[in-house]
Amino acid sequence: MAFPATQDPAEPATTFQDRCAPAGKLMDVHFPLQRWRLNHVISLERVSQAQVAAFLRKALGLRFFHNLYNMRTELIYTEQE
Repeated sequence: MAFPATQDPAEPATTFQDRCAPAGKLMDVHFPLQRWRLNHVISLERVSQAQVAAFLRKALGLRFFHNLYNMRTELIYTEQE
């Protein structure tokens, strides 16, 4: 998946949106993967694979980019102050 360049990478990001753009692109990857996990768990529960489904249900709480979530939260609250 290719993303169009919005600015020259050599120039520093100047606006809040510029700083958050890469994080947003990674979230565009994260959310469909989480949705796939949920669908997979539901499918396993339907076919009575309870042990496997329980294991995968625990994985629903895991984040692919947990540091990114923390960074985005800090950026959002810093910008609001």
